[in-house]
Amino acid sequence: MRIALVSSASAAALLLAGAAQAQAPGQTQSRTDQADAAIPTVVVTDESRASTAYSYGAAINSGETTFSAESVRDRAPGSGDGNQLLKLAPTVQFSNDEGMATREGVQDIRPAQISIAGASPLDNQFILDGISVNSRLYNAGNPLAIDEVAGGSPQGAWVDSSLIGKITLLDSNISAEYGGFLGGVVDVETRAPAAVFGVTAYYGMTRTDMASFRMPDSVRRELGDDTPEAPDYEKSRYGFTVDLPVSERLRLLAAYSYSDSDVTYYRNAKYVDRTFGQSSKAENFLLKAEYDIADDLTFDGQINWSPYESTNASLVAINALMYQQGGGLTTKGRLRGRRGDADWSVQLSYADLDSGREAPDVQYSLPSKAKEIDWCTNPACTTGGLGDIDQNQKDYGLKADWRQPLGGGELKLVTCL
Repeated sequence: MRIALVSSASAAALLLAGAAQAQAPGQTQSRTDQADAAIPTVVVTDESRASTAYSYGAAINSGETTFSAESVRDRAPGSGDGNQLLKLAPTVQFSNDEGMATREGVQDIRPAQISIAGASPLDNQFILDGISVNSRLYNAGNPLAIDEVAGGSPQGAWVDSSLIGKITLLDSNISAEYGGFLGGVVDVETRAPAAVFGVTAYYGMTRTDMASFRMPDSVRRELGDDTPEAPDYEKSRYGFTVDLPVSERLRLLAAYSYSDSDVTYYRNAKYVDRTFGQSSKAENFLLKAEYDIADDLTFDGQINWSPYESTNASLVAINALMYQQGGGLTTKGRLRGRRGDADWSVQLSYADLDSGREAPDVQYSLPSKAKEIDWCTNPACTTGGLGDIDQNQKDYGLKADWRQPLGGGELKLVTCL
């Protein structure tokens, strides 16, 4: 995967290049000046301060960058992809085609794949509430191969940005407590249950007639009839959370989020029924509890189920729609406390990640001259799919840690099974 970094200044200059018009001799005012004069001046005054985008760790944690709950809330994109916030970090790069208006890009509603400090997206470690969610079954091969699953992701499970309480990015000088990676670490923590009762809800949608290509007029003129056609699509996203303090010691959080995308595709011109749809669907079911056993001892547990489903099909076949699964179940129970200046915790976790496929069992290639082949004029006409693939990954974890100040730093003792 090729990675590109584009500065905001360069992008702004490119967008403005087509708008700038040179003033011809004899003209007293250019079209741009006339347009500017017609636009009223609007002044917005606000004394509130913007939240800090992110904060760096102390000298001993020089490779650590933290995005707080406030930063996530203020800057989370409408897609619900928490990884998009990492564009603010200088050591994170996204692929060249990230955010492009391709049908595949519009349909895919999983977190964007990222490179940290130049490493491959496969080299990163993804952690969700202390549970490793790296997919060991992901491959970046041919999505239409008989033995591979289309549209995999190195990040096996995730949550909607509305449920994120903190994101910690580690790109260098990483503690030995993290392992199993060569690149960087993205550590996501879901938000804790609130101490007061509250309900939140949101809804958003977009479709083809609500979007358009952004390009300078000079580029449009140069492209002419070759201007790309906007994908025919519709996307929606909604969700809700309920914070329920049962007592002074027990707090509960229940949350649900949903997002989907439907995109129109076109088969090869040799097929009579050219138009067909593909879709993707992502959900999050989160139940979280915190109980204060004592002033210095707390138990917290949670269950997060984040199923993902996406369809894929060849453009030179019929009856070939395949359903790819993703996401999965993560759950944990943790006991954490404090003894003097030391903080300690013991956590038991389980993750069940799915990356299988359901598809028609048999694929045929038939000559168009065969009897009753009226749906294709190609010399060889294809119907059927590649069959099912059952891929499932289960991880059990036990982690205990002890942390306390020592000299000018911190002593950490971590045991993982």
